[in-house]
Amino acid sequence: MFRLTSGRLKALAVLMLGAIAFLCISSPDGVVVNRTGEVAGVVNSGRELLQGRRFWERQLHLARAELEWQRTQPARDAAFKREDGKMMRDLKNTMEDAYQENPGMRPSPASAQADALRDAANELEHAEIEQMLEAARLRRIADLIAILPVVEARNR
Repeated sequence: MFRLTSGRLKALAVLMLGAIAFLCISSPDGVVVNRTGEVAGVVNSGRELLQGRRFWERQLHLARAELEWQRTQPARDAAFKREDGKMMRDLKNTMEDAYQENPGMRPSPASAQADALRDAANELEHAEIEQMLEAARLRRIADLIAILPVVEARNR
């Protein structure tokens, strides 16, 4: 049978104090509040209980920052695509220069056709993934827009 000795009681007290200290000083990495103001998870509920207003101020900051990040994602994507396109053009030019100097390196017409077909298939798959990511981004924006007034109300 388990007996609670003074040593075990002290160890339990230290663990409890450590857990409370952790909940008092730590912050979630993201928005942990839903549209109805419910806090997700036991740890985050503990943070809310112990931190009070500071928890809600942090959630407001995180929600606003994530909303801004989500809204500006298309601009970051466009910049990445421009840079990627430039790198691919540079690579193609470099390869063409190499083929001019060493014609034997040039892929056969069948190999070039196979590469073109693979590239087309990759573009189709990429377009499908981009559509799914964009739908998820728009859903998250809608969630954040709905969450913000709830979190703002808790900060008044």
